[in-house]
Amino acid sequence: MSIFAKAKEAYRKRLEEDDFSSDEDDGPDVVDSFNFLEKKWVLAPNMNQIAEGNLELVPIECLLTHYILRYDIHCIYIALDNHETGDAFEIYEFNWIGESDTYHDEKIEPEFTQIESGLSAVETGRFLADRIRDGYMIYIEERKEIDIAI
Repeated sequence: MSIFAKAKEAYRKRLEEDDFSSDEDDGPDVVDSFNFLEKKWVLAPNMNQIAEGNLELVPIECLLTHYILRYDIHCIYIALDNHETGDAFEIYEFNWIGESDTYHDEKIEPEFTQIESGLSAVETGRFLADRIRDGYMIYIEERKEIDIAI
């Protein structure tokens, strides 16, 4: 086992111990944004209302591109696989390893595990709704604003 893998495992154990030793369960830490795989990911707009059950406010990115669901260190990456039909999604899970994707000048990536492939948009929507009820937060790739002079 590499030194990085050992450090990651020790960190996970410490997080688990901290979670069980606290008297109050404040829920997972929610961050406004983070950098991951050379992209900036931001908390979905209206996430408080979405978490309360207003799924009409789920960002369009969840139907047209990709997004990350995050609950503490557990993350789920959902991506549209077939852009022609818009009806084939892939779902991967991974554990958050931190904002930096380099370690001692060595590029690192978390271990992605595919958990679903070829899901329809309806199935993916149900999966998303279930994860939101479980407390996951939606993160979308930062939107780039374009200034067009007319």
